[in-house]
This record gives sequence, structure tokens and C-alpha cells, in this order.
Amino acid sequence: TRGGGDLPTRGQRTSVDLNVAPDFFGSEKEFYGFHLKSAWYFKGWREGHVIELRGQAAVVDALQNGQTVPYLYRETLGGQRNLRGFDYREIGPRGDQGDYLGGNTMVHGTFEYSIPTPFKMIRAATFYDWGVINSDSWDFALGNYNDNWGVGLRLVIPFFGPLRFDYGVPITGDGYNDSGGRFNVNFGYSTSF
Repeated sequence: TRGGGDLPTRGQRTSVDLNVAPDFFGSEKEFYGFHLKSAWYFKGWREGHVIELRGQAAVVDALQNGQTVPYLYRETLGGQRNLRGFDYREIGPRGDQGDYLGGNTMVHGTFEYSIPTPFKMIRAATFYDWGVINSDSWDFALGNYNDNWGVGLRLVIPFFGPLRFDYGVPITGDGYNDSGGRFNVNFGYSTSF
């Protein structure tokens, strides 16, 4: 029901993805996963202001006892599409050497408020991102979370489209992430999952 053109101002977009990798399709490690994504858009407090609320939850699990989910299919957070104050795929469980392992359960939410500026091609935005990755499947405990806040610009380039420039600053980290901010560039007024 999302509406408003390139800059959504009302409605929502929700989807559920299902991944299955059984051995009869040639998978060496059998696993499945669910991914629920939802974005809601509202008019802000003044003309041209937009509120965007996004949330997602995902689970992956092995189909056979004793197997693990392949690394590339495990959940992580960080980067321009979710927790913008952290490096890409930086958030999530780590191994003994500090290496990235990913997790089997993910929950993420974002609040963003954008406004027009005196320059028609530019919008300004502020945002808050929050998320948690847990090692075990179906573990929705929210205690070991990461979050950040930030500001951004939405620049419309003719014949090219809108570009998003965001700078996110971590608030809470899991001890493995550094506390420096991150600059991100992405396409579109709203962030896709």
C-alpha cells in the first residue's frame, strides 16, 4: 500500500522470504530460513516531512541435527542498509580470534525523519537504527543489541535519481565494534532491505 512516488509518504510494504536448501537440490548442508521485512511511511509534523519506520526479523536453522548453516547464509548487521554507524557485516557473533561468524537470528529496526530544505534537490534526514544478532536459531533475546543515530542528505541528481548520504554514530556496541562513526552512500529516498 506504499504511496507517494519516489518519496513514500503513506502506506506500507511488507514481505516474507522463505529459503530452503535440502540435499535433493544439491545442497551439502541442509538449512532453511525465514525473513520478515516491513516498512511503514507517514506524513510528518509539517508539509513535506516524512516518517519512515522499518523493521525486520530473520531466522536460519539447519534441517539436520549436527549441521551448521553455511557462513554466507547466516545473519549479520552493519552497513548502509541497516545499522549505518557500523561497518558492513560487522555486527554479530565472533569466534575465539575475533573473526566474524554471523548468527542464526536477527532483529532490526529503524526510525527516520526527513524534511525538505530550501534547495529543491536536497532533503535532510535524521535517523536511529537498532539491531541484535544471536548465535542460536529462534533466539529473540534483545539484551546484546547495537544501536546508532545519525544524520543524512537526500540529493536528487537529474537523470540519475536520488542519492542518500548518511553519517551514523554508534551509541551501544558489543565490544568488538569500534566507536567511530561511518559515512554511507546509497541510492533512493528510502532504504531497501
